[in-house]
Order: sequence, then structure tokens, then C-alpha cells
Amino acid sequence: MGVKTALRTQLLTDVSAEVSTRVYQDVAPREALKRLHSHAEPFITFQQIANYGVDNLTAASGLTEVDFQIDVWAATTATREAIAELVRTALDGFRGTVSTVDIRSLRVTNKGRDAVEQPQSAQEKAIYRTTIEASVWHSETAPTF
Repeated sequence: MGVKTALRTQLLTDVSAEVSTRVYQDVAPREALKRLHSHAEPFITFQQIANYGVDNLTAASGLTEVDFQIDVWAATTATREAIAELVRTALDGFRGTVSTVDIRSLRVTNKGRDAVEQPQSAQEKAIYRTTIEASVWHSETAPTF
């Protein structure tokens, strides 16, 4: 299991009441967007935006830092804000083992940028999004030379 699976598992632990299992890596299915345009079923997407190896003075440290962008998608600003707060509290300050990944530190580095996607037709509704950024430090096998 990798850090992406661990992040999804951690999110589902605390936000499943709001989004069920609708936490998607990289891209949401087209059907999820269609349902959201008709004011139903908020969801979360996440993607890895950076991956840094961490070295000490003599070799690799056995730690890596992975940065994620997490987007909360909802039909109303109130729902978007409520779910974004659940995401923040689920992640910020977490440490522990999730899906066999030893997470040393998980912190929210940007609490949110809000955006509105305007409808493309009269049948669609606006979609409200908050983008959260998080940094995950986790253990990895250090190479030996």
C-alpha cells in the first residue's frame, strides 16, 4: 500500500458521513460531476503534486515528503465549507500507521482556496470547490550504497 491509499483511507475515516466513498484519486468520474450539477452528492478528489526525498548529511534519511492537493466539490457553499473543515481536522496534525504506511507527520499547509464553476447550461447548477494542500511525511526504505 502506498501513501495515496493511506491518504484516501484517512479521509474516508472522518468524512464518509458526508461523501460516502466518493473520494477519488486524480479525477472524479464524469457521472459524479453530472450528479453534482443537479445539486446532489458532494465528493473529494486528491492528487499528488510533489514528492521530495529527504537526505541527511551522509545518506538518505528513510523519510519522504509528499504534497497533495485535495479538492472538496459541493453544490452549496455551506456543504463545501463543512466538508473542507472535516478534511482539515481529519488530516492536520495526524501521525500514525494507515494502510501499512508509517505517517510521521501530516499537516495542512493551505487551508483552502475557494472557487465557483459556473453552469454551462440552464439545466446545470454552479459547483463550489475548495482546494486544500497537505504535506505527508512518511517512512520509506532508504537506499544503501
